[in-house]
Amino acid sequence: MEFKNAVPVWAEKYVGERNIQLEFCAEIDFAGEKWDLAVAADNVYRVRINGEFVLHGPQRCGKGFWRKDEKDITPYLKKGKNTVVIEVLHFGVESFEFINQPAFLMAEIFKNGESAVATGKDFICRRDLSREQVVERYAFQRPFIEVRHFPKELSESLETVKVEGVNIVPRTAPYPEFKKVYPIELLAKGEAEIPDGGIDPNNVRFENTDMPDFSYSKEEIGKLYRIIEYNTKLTSREDVNKKIGKGYTFALTENQWQMFRLPAEDSGFITCNIECSEDSLVYIAYDEILVNNDANSMRRYGSTCNTLPLYMKKGSHAVMETEPKTMQYIKVLCKYGSVKISNLCLTEYVNPVGDDVVFECDDEALMRVYNAAVNTFKQNAVDIFMDCPSRERAGWLCDSFFTGRTERDLTGHSFVEKGFLENFFIATSFPNLPEGMLPMCYPADALQGSFIPNWTMFLVIELEEYVKRSGDSNMLRLAKERLYGLEKYFCNFINKDGLLEKLDGWVFVEWSQANKWVQDVNFPSNMMYYAMLKSMARMYSDSALDIKAEKIKAKIRELSFNGTFFRDHQVYENGVLSTPEDITEVCQYYAFFTGVADKETYPELIRIIAEDFGAGHKCEKTHPGVYPANAFIGNYLRMEVLSQNGHRRQIIGEIKDYFDYMARLTGTLWEMEKDNASCNHGFASHVVRFIFRDCLGISEVDEQNRTVVLNSDFTSPANAHAVLPLKNGSITVDVVDGVRKLSVSGGYTIV
Repeated sequence: MEFKNAVPVWAEKYVGERNIQLEFCAEIDFAGEKWDLAVAADNVYRVRINGEFVLHGPQRCGKGFWRKDEKDITPYLKKGKNTVVIEVLHFGVESFEFINQPAFLMAEIFKNGESAVATGKDFICRRDLSREQVVERYAFQRPFIEVRHFPKELSESLETVKVEGVNIVPRTAPYPEFKKVYPIELLAKGEAEIPDGGIDPNNVRFENTDMPDFSYSKEEIGKLYRIIEYNTKLTSREDVNKKIGKGYTFALTENQWQMFRLPAEDSGFITCNIECSEDSLVYIAYDEILVNNDANSMRRYGSTCNTLPLYMKKGSHAVMETEPKTMQYIKVLCKYGSVKISNLCLTEYVNPVGDDVVFECDDEALMRVYNAAVNTFKQNAVDIFMDCPSRERAGWLCDSFFTGRTERDLTGHSFVEKGFLENFFIATSFPNLPEGMLPMCYPADALQGSFIPNWTMFLVIELEEYVKRSGDSNMLRLAKERLYGLEKYFCNFINKDGLLEKLDGWVFVEWSQANKWVQDVNFPSNMMYYAMLKSMARMYSDSALDIKAEKIKAKIRELSFNGTFFRDHQVYENGVLSTPEDITEVCQYYAFFTGVADKETYPELIRIIAEDFGAGHKCEKTHPGVYPANAFIGNYLRMEVLSQNGHRRQIIGEIKDYFDYMARLTGTLWEMEKDNASCNHGFASHVVRFIFRDCLGISEVDEQNRTVVLNSDFTSPANAHAVLPLKNGSITVDVVDGVRKLSVSGGYTIV
């Protein structure tokens, strides 16, 4: 439904303020009619009806635009008077999670399709005074932490003003289901020494007043909860390891704590009920994994303040965090007072991947990895494609190339990807970036003017794949001006050999030695440039770009390949380019992934990749001097190269070698091979593609021609069953004693 009478508004008193949460309240009379809500806001909104949580949003959008959510609220209404409350949180600072734009709420409630209540005339606006305003950031990449006081206190009603320049577009992502996930185990309990200060392990990343619209100063903030988290010591501990369920209730007094485990790492809003027999202070700390048997994220890698401080007066209080966080372990500490806690859980905020997709097999390790991949996708594709749901919640390119494939494989559609890509092409501008350059992550602010030129190349090849799998040719037209502007930008860096040199920005190849060899002429970057130009040539029938791309491929082959391996870069020495013998595993993968190399021209290199490289940094032993790849993104490019070049049969084993230990520890797949960074990274869900394509033999689904392309060189578990959703049907695969049988519904043809 379209807005009819609603006006985007904000409290006049708080225009331009940071970290403000307002509450907009209206009453409606229900007598059996159908009632619908339409809402858009900046940055975060939450809807409650008669105190019951109903909805959280919005789906993020490009600069100058906001997406509208719609909800049938009839099931939440009771006969007679009903109170509808929309809470809106606006951070007012720059981050990778949100664009710093004007705060507003635009909401309208419809009765049987007719406008009944609308912002600008019917909602009463108040400020939520129980949320502390001047606090530290959650991370460099995300805005402020949440510090709460109970009971809730609201201001007097506030005058609102109209907010100009709000352009509304439809939501594309499916709505989350907000399921509650409860801890399954009480791990330990004991006492702690909880300080008010101490060592600050990471000051620079959280407070930086030299950056405009970034943070409060350390002096303004006063109490820093990351310091409390880092310096808290567990002085006594009883390992309990007791299975618990939904009804578990526990009591804490001064300096006591209990620690819990969820079924797997998950993302959402910490939720619980707390009864205080006296004034109390509770800290809820959380993390993805344990370090020294403790959930202390500041001691693990110091990039996030994973603490929810709750100041509570005597009485009963319902707690639900406003912004989603990520965790497998939850530690509840009582600084002072006496509390009884019940219904501790996580209200999930994830993509509602449903029962349409099924995969079952008799290989336990493969099942663990598959379930971890699905879990990872759900948490990183709720409204846009994100790198991680914890530290950043940022819409990173490159990550999105892989996650886009996963969305299609798991859902049969590309709804999240449509919105994700559209954001880049409808945005009014990209402040702080060079002309023609596109953001490395979006919707986001370009903090300190940072950008990754390589990632925009991934955007182009993702767009080509998206259009093919969705049939959305309108996106090509929408993207054209921006893509040709990007190509014009890169032309500024072409050298006499026709290659890109001395690229500006953060030239990123992967998290390995490869990132240290990115200048002066980086061959993986030029390989991606070749792939970008080939994609544009195909999408826009541009023969000039195709010719340019082929010249780049020939020159890379000439200058990079040393007879055995592709070398990573060239450097200037006394004004002349030379090619040092600096070689990484991932450079070889880029060569084949982009099409610069092929198995017919480089058969020995493909043999080396298949036999001498692999999990456990195998290349270090077989080819000393070749630096190993990391999870992001070399290990995934490796699987692609094996699949494309006749070595699909070994992928099932490598999936387990590379990923099963991750699945065992967190039930998710990680950013890196080690657990000292994000343990839940969206791109890693691409393992689903490896399983469906390389273990079940479903090479490709062509929705435009309604065909399903099979391969015969797959290696499956001995017994498996799968149902894979299509846009208008499904594929059913059964493997019994190694023999595959397959059927397709919906009028598709098997080829």
